[in-house]
Amino acid sequence: MKQPQLFPKNLNLIKLPAKEELTIFLIAEDIRNRKISKRLEKDGYDTAYAGDLSKLVFGLLGIENRTDGLYAFYFNQLDEHAIELDLSENTELHEKAFYIYRELLVWKYEV
Repeated sequence: MKQPQLFPKNLNLIKLPAKEELTIFLIAEDIRNRKISKRLEKDGYDTAYAGDLSKLVFGLLGIENRTDGLYAFYFNQLDEHAIELDLSENTELHEKAFYIYRELLVWKYEV
């Protein structure tokens, strides 16, 4: 016998503070922008003016030491996750953003 589902599939079981939710949202938008700009580049369009939310993300995370290595790490993470992303799956986008968020927290406390 199939067990009834006790909660909706889209229900978040962990409630994050607003600042963290905003940070993850901004990272998700950066991934989405990266996916779209890479596709446009592939089609021959200039994407030099594509949005970049990294300064906001780093500020919300309290990362003061913004080295070239940090930016390279962040943009590599965006590229890596944007390649695999299916834009029709919003849940997947936020999972990838949360992963990058955690990686940035590790970066913050290791440096």
